[in-house]
Amino acid sequence: MVAAVEIYNKPTVEYREQTFSVLLVNAWEVLLKARIVQESGNRISAIEQRKPNSRQFDEDSVTKGKLTIGLNTALSRVGIPVEVRDNIREFANIRNEAVHMGILHPGLRHQILEFGTASVHNFVQLSLKWFGEPVPATYLLPVGFAGEAQLAQTSIGVRQGELLKRLEEVSAEAGNGEGDFAVSLSVDVRLNRKLAGGSVFRPTHDPTAPRVHITTDEAGDMYSNSYRSLVDMCRVRYGDFKENQKFRDLIRHEVKPDANCASFRPFTIRNKDAGTYSYDSTEVFKVLDGHYTLR
Repeated sequence: MVAAVEIYNKPTVEYREQTFSVLLVNAWEVLLKARIVQESGNRISAIEQRKPNSRQFDEDSVTKGKLTIGLNTALSRVGIPVEVRDNIREFANIRNEAVHMGILHPGLRHQILEFGTASVHNFVQLSLKWFGEPVPATYLLPVGFAGEAQLAQTSIGVRQGELLKRLEEVSAEAGNGEGDFAVSLSVDVRLNRKLAGGSVFRPTHDPTAPRVHITTDEAGDMYSNSYRSLVDMCRVRYGDFKENQKFRDLIRHEVKPDANCASFRPFTIRNKDAGTYSYDSTEVFKVLDGHYTLR
């Protein structure tokens, strides 16, 4: 996934969307198979492909190595939100079609950006939830997008037009969603003057840092984990974890007072659980890793 994001974010690579789609689908296939192995008690045989109507494993005709299940089979065996499943299936379709299309129409490139942004977001969330592994690949840069004015002036081939229409329809049917996952995510780019004092954005007690106001709902996007989801991730991440007084003391005395780790959320329209804390799991793990043993 890191390789997929890195190649996408290189603006001079003409086939970056095609290469991105190949690497992204491969990343999902690996992650889903890893989840199947995990849920089967770490048995690699759980992802090995058997011959039709037989208990014997299928082999590659050249290498004689055992074949593993494909993406569609893996999708059918792993419990994931429907938004994630739809996103992966559409990206498999993008991979199969776009790699044969040459230079892509700007509108199709923009749809790949929006589906890709959602896919990377979904991948990061599930990797952390299932394995306690943060993925340092969060953002796709929308470089090279022509904009609405140029889209109308650019011709598009039949096959690209059909793929673009399908992606637009799937995106419209999916809507905005209400959970942590999405089929596609719109990308809003705004150009602003650079703030004096640097471009790093994070909570700080430095009185000389530029002041930025964020709403409670925007803070909720930064601190997206509840106490319960944090506990679930800790059970996966640590071999000696217990939700006991030690853990509650760490949350109370080390995590909640740290603005990088936690944010107090009062009642809002989006957050009806008044008086609760939400957490940034990446920052919280920096605290908890010193008190528990990683698996």
